[in-house]
Amino acid sequence: MASDPQKVAVTIAPGSWGDASAYWIEQALDADAVPSVRAQVDAGIASLFSVRVDGEDVGAFVCRIDRFPTHAEGVIMAGAACMPGIDIIATIVPEIEKKFIGCAAVRYHTGRVSLAKRMAKLGYVPDEIICRKSLNHG
Repeated sequence: MASDPQKVAVTIAPGSWGDASAYWIEQALDADAVPSVRAQVDAGIASLFSVRVDGEDVGAFVCRIDRFPTHAEGVIMAGAACMPGIDIIATIVPEIEKKFIGCAAVRYHTGRVSLAKRMAKLGYVPDEIICRKSLNHG
């Protein structure tokens, strides 16, 4: 695979759930969340896309559109890729945003502070804080 960003052809296309896409989505989510995301893809609620560089699978992402009475909002549910020598966030996120035609906003959820910092460079700002505590009611 070419690593020179000037010569790399990144392709994003609708995908189907399989070993390659499952691998990439599992990189982005806790194992407990993967079945829920897959169920949404299988039900047509969410869409899976594959990321290829020079014909080789290098990532995948899942997104959906939430519709509210006053607007629609795009949701980046999960995504991961490995493209040595290429800024994944700067390359892929603008392409993901193009999928949300007619949406008033795009959101994503993450527990990764480093991702939030990188996404801030693309104009994403914190909107809420979600905290979770597991309860063991034995």
